[in-house]
Amino acid sequence: MIRRNPDGTENPREFFINADLTEADPASLSIGGYYERHPFGQFLTGVRPSPPTTNTTDFLEPRDAAATVMRWTYGCTIVGAQPWFDTSTLERLLRSEGLRAGHHYRLRCVENLTAGKLGREDIGGQKACAEALGLIVNPTTEHTALGDALVAKAIYDAVMTP
Repeated sequence: MIRRNPDGTENPREFFINADLTEADPASLSIGGYYERHPFGQFLTGVRPSPPTTNTTDFLEPRDAAATVMRWTYGCTIVGAQPWFDTSTLERLLRSEGLRAGHHYRLRCVENLTAGKLGREDIGGQKACAEALGLIVNPTTEHTALGDALVAKAIYDAVMTP
């Protein structure tokens, strides 16, 4: 997550959640690099010698992750590529911990904004939008939460800056 404060300062925040993988889609785990990047995924594959300790700055239990998400998004406008996907995921996490989403109900989709800015019906996904605007997507952070948030922020700024 990246929170842009009213004074223009920004606070990036990235952490992993001790997630239940019972219903996880294997293709999604692969795309997101769960076994390569997540502390527990690294333990399961033998890259990490011992299981990670929860509630560190990098690895939170769902209850603490939900509280962090709630504090960071309360009153904010969510910006992203297909942000309803992200907010539905976050809302499930919040509800599972007895919380409700507090972000502004109007979401900002950088894909729609880019299509409008360039006068096209459709442009494609976030990477295609970035490329159409002359922005560079770092392949090593693509499909990571913070990497995708940084690209969405760059697209938003490119489209919304006069």
